[in-house]
Amino acid sequence: MRDLNINTIRSIDKAFDILNSFTPDTPAQTIDEIMKHTKLPKSTAYRLLYTLEGNGVIRYDPQTLKYKPGFKLFEYSQVLASSLDIVKESEQILTELQNQTGKTVLMSLLEGDTMVYVFKRESQVGLKYASSAGERRPLTYGIFGRVLLAFLPDDRLKAILSKPLPKSTTYTPIDKTVLIEKLMNIRHEFVAVEIDETNIGVTGIGAPIFNIEGSIIAAIGVLGPTAHFSDNELNETKQLVKDSAQRISQKLGYSP
Repeated sequence: MRDLNINTIRSIDKAFDILNSFTPDTPAQTIDEIMKHTKLPKSTAYRLLYTLEGNGVIRYDPQTLKYKPGFKLFEYSQVLASSLDIVKESEQILTELQNQTGKTVLMSLLEGDTMVYVFKRESQVGLKYASSAGERRPLTYGIFGRVLLAFLPDDRLKAILSKPLPKSTTYTPIDKTVLIEKLMNIRHEFVAVEIDETNIGVTGIGAPIFNIEGSIIAAIGVLGPTAHFSDNELNETKQLVKDSAQRISQKLGYSP
């Protein structure tokens, strides 16, 4: 966000507080739950919800007495996706990667100290994965976060790793020395692999995307059942992911 000497509009800030209270863990809420999350008075929350509902951004279910995100948000996400050059430039290559591997393919964009999934093409059979386009995750989450972390400037990396590391499974590395060693290896190889570290039974392979200035801006990768990856297939998929990432970076003007 630009740093301007302008005061924000409080009512709009409050409306976004309501929208931001909806998460994958709380996709539907009563007005009391929204008040608890936002600290808004009931009359204010109700007026804002009614306004958002009138514009299709919020839906109200009279059966459950709960509010949900509206379908207008999906339209906005489609507009955003169509305006992102990186998504348009990447879509054909990512579709080819999914066809070549038969596994689920995703792309996440770096945004501050978080990442946002902007592309997902899922395998028609086998495991389905919770991460979806539009969802935001911390950079300490999963194979895509690890790839993005690996190419951040050292001061930003140090700041992010100064906080406790989340543990998703018994295989998740939470020793910072071990994690930094893994990150340096990604910097060297330009591809990363994790096995059962975010979800048991799932293997992820990821690679970085760079812009014309040589800065990390995104990560792409493949997710699949660990049992489906023989040593040979794992190596082949690593090369396919790495090659696809390099092709996208080159389309964006990056030259090693």
